[in-house]
Amino acid sequence: MISIVLVASALMPNAGLAAAVSLAIIFISQLVDGLLGTYWPISPLKLPVYAAAWFENGPDMSDFWWSVSLTFILIMLLLVIGIFISAKKAASTKV
Repeated sequence: MISIVLVASALMPNAGLAAAVSLAIIFISQLVDGLLGTYWPISPLKLPVYAAAWFENGPDMSDFWWSVSLTFILIMLLLVIGIFISAKKAASTKV
C-alpha cells in the first residue's frame, strides 16, 4: 500500500489527487480480487487469508510463497518507478 502511495504521489501534481488515486487503485484491486480471487490463488491481497489459514490448519505453502514472491516483486517495481519519477520531477519542482 505504501509503494502505491509513493508512485501516486510522484505522478500526481498534488497530495489530494495522489490520495484519491491511491485509494481508487487499492479499492479496485480488492474488488477484482474479491470477484476473481477463487480462480487465482496467487495475489498480494491473499496474504491476510493465508495468515488466518496458518492458525487454523496451515495454508497451501506453494501458493503462500508465490504470493509473497509476487508481493516482493511488485513492491520493488513500484519503489523503483516511484524513485525514478521523483528524481525526474525534482529538477522541475519549485520550492
